[in-house]
Amino acid sequence: MDQAAHAAPGAMAGQRRAYKGAWWAVILLTTIYALNFLDRNIVNILLEPIKKEMALSDAMLGLISGLGFALFYALVSLPIARLADRSNRRDIVAAGLVLWSAMTALSGLAANVWQLLAARSGVGVGEAAGVPPSQSMIADMFEPAARPRAMGVFATGTYIGIFAGYFVGGWVSQYHGWRAAFLVAGLPGLLLALLLRWGIAEPVRGGADPGSDARNCSTGETLRFLLGSPTFLLVLGGFILTGVTNFATSAWIPSFLRRIHQLSQSEIGTYAGTVKGLCGMVATVGGGALVAWIGRTDARWRIGVPGICSLLGGPAMLWFLFAPTPTGSLVGLSVMTMLVGVHLGPVFAVFMSVVLPGMRAFTAALALAIGNLISLGLGPLMVGALSDRLAPGMGVESVRYALILPAVCSVAGGVLFLLAMLTYRRDIARTGG
Repeated sequence: MDQAAHAAPGAMAGQRRAYKGAWWAVILLTTIYALNFLDRNIVNILLEPIKKEMALSDAMLGLISGLGFALFYALVSLPIARLADRSNRRDIVAAGLVLWSAMTALSGLAANVWQLLAARSGVGVGEAAGVPPSQSMIADMFEPAARPRAMGVFATGTYIGIFAGYFVGGWVSQYHGWRAAFLVAGLPGLLLALLLRWGIAEPVRGGADPGSDARNCSTGETLRFLLGSPTFLLVLGGFILTGVTNFATSAWIPSFLRRIHQLSQSEIGTYAGTVKGLCGMVATVGGGALVAWIGRTDARWRIGVPGICSLLGGPAMLWFLFAPTPTGSLVGLSVMTMLVGVHLGPVFAVFMSVVLPGMRAFTAALALAIGNLISLGLGPLMVGALSDRLAPGMGVESVRYALILPAVCSVAGGVLFLLAMLTYRRDIARTGG
């Protein structure tokens, strides 16, 4: 019988089931997550050459970089997550990896904007099978106290992927064109899918949560449980708002640096990619470890620390936007990236801790579907549309002032995270944890 189908008797009886090779599995899943974000975000640094070749508006660039991907991601993520809560999650991630890698490579063959949008939508369909099943697996490998650290390591995949996307996209597009960049980004995932399929085992569902109810839960039961959790709703709101900050800035940083500071494609790929990648990895690993350490004595700080950091992320972004030199702007980007990146691991550790084990993949998928649809789908689009609106009076400066919107969202998201501290203990108790 597949281990994912039902919890082992020991887990149901309150006995912890250790997972051998847990950190190796986290490293492999993190690498796949990095490819997820590489293939998702490489389009961002390619927007300017795509705009030039296809004669597109900023609003259309926002559509390519966000909504086309996010809409299809949201449509298929919840059915895939329900499947992941009942069957083998490892195999689902491997299949999704093959699909999104192939569609990334096909993006480089697009003859017009509609073919490019179709390929990006295919990337969204494949990536819907990646993160929620992976997070559910990690939650079943680590007990709650260690979960923020493991999720923090996993969350580094976001910034590794952003770094690789900027770096690969910037250098390859400068010397070989934007189409070649898509091909280089897509092909490695086809090989990594084989390593995943044969390299790790499916963990026992609920094995890391002695005393929790590890049975399968219906969609209706899961939704009712989530609606009864103020912590989930507040953290989801904060995740959406800080997601606008992350996705809108990732999409528009290359254009900002090109238009305002006149950097080349390779310079943007090197400088912005290194800053976003390294600072983001420091934030997610360090933030996960910090949250796990502080949260030992008071679990509420598992969401309180990300709240404070997100509040400070807004002013740091204004530093990035209004610094007079490229160097000053990149320093501000470094600070902003570290502050805003702290929440990524702890937020999903909180999600996994306030629901039952049989609800985890669906919960992660629901959060990601809503977050991607609003944050990724609308964040870059709103900034692009606002930039178009301001352009007649401001010229190239319009992108600078349009990016104030994500700075405001970071502050608002931090407020919601802090409010979730008030209900976190009670909602953990609902799970039997």
